[in-house]
Amino acid sequence: MGRNSPDLYLKALEKLQLYASTTYKNGADIRKCLKQEKMITFMAPELDENATATQKEMWKIRANNTIKREELLEANMEAMYKVVMSICNPVLKDQICNHDRYEEIYNKQETLGLLKIIKKTITQMERMTRTWATIMYKLLSHTAGEVSITTRIS
Repeated sequence: MGRNSPDLYLKALEKLQLYASTTYKNGADIRKCLKQEKMITFMAPELDENATATQKEMWKIRANNTIKREELLEANMEAMYKVVMSICNPVLKDQICNHDRYEEIYNKQETLGLLKIIKKTITQMERMTRTWATIMYKLLSHTAGEVSITTRIS
């Protein structure tokens, strides 16, 4: 992973949000899910007990539209799974496929679960890279010190 991988993740997530909001029908709903890192919920319309026949018909239309919007969001989020996987590099894909929740997430095409794995993996890889860099720096500094001491003695 490159330097500042968590920052790159956030930038990629912003671009995914933009892509989703401009590409998919009701893409703003996808953008909200990606931004909040959870599925959003929709408020069902309320029906007044004293509603007229016309108001009841309007309520049915609104309730039906809410259900359609929820179903569309679920389908769009499943489609985003493929988009997210397609932009992962081979090393990251390998890490994802070896994650213990991968099968479950893959079977459901769960975009938010996939993004959680990616975020966690990138963070772990960044920490590992920093740890190795620190070890190598100390090792090289120590070795360079021994070389200069040996050189002076000879």
